[in-house]
Amino acid sequence: MLNRLFKIYNFFKRHLFCTFRIKTVGVRALILKDNKILLVRHTYIDGWYLPGGGVNAHESAHQAVVREVREEVGGIASEPVKLLAAYFNTKPGWDDYVLLFKVDLLQQNDFFDREIAETRWFDVDQLPHDVTISTKRRIEEHVFGAILEDCW
Repeated sequence: MLNRLFKIYNFFKRHLFCTFRIKTVGVRALILKDNKILLVRHTYIDGWYLPGGGVNAHESAHQAVVREVREEVGGIASEPVKLLAAYFNTKPGWDDYVLLFKVDLLQQNDFFDREIAETRWFDVDQLPHDVTISTKRRIEEHVFGAILEDCW
């Protein structure tokens, strides 16, 4: 049920934002430790993603990525977080920017978030088969040194 509500919400949100040409800003966290990367799987969309989400009103991108790491992976970010790149999201129905941050964790606690089905550490050389294309590209760029693209 929750999965269906999120899909409906996102459909109308994208349509509204496109109609009125509203740009949004999102953040993602690249969290690495011992040649492993931390990814999340949401309850409302398929695939594995870098943790992250939207920047709220009256919130800086830095504050947003620290909050999203806490909410999505139960992590406490080590300060300062480092901005790696800014991307334009060209997926149909979106008109936004995604800021990618390098985040180190001071600790990771047990947590519950109804948006997150699972968090898991993966070897950077053995990503899951259903990792999203954008997530895989960011790992190739920032872990393996592939040429940076400017689109998410």
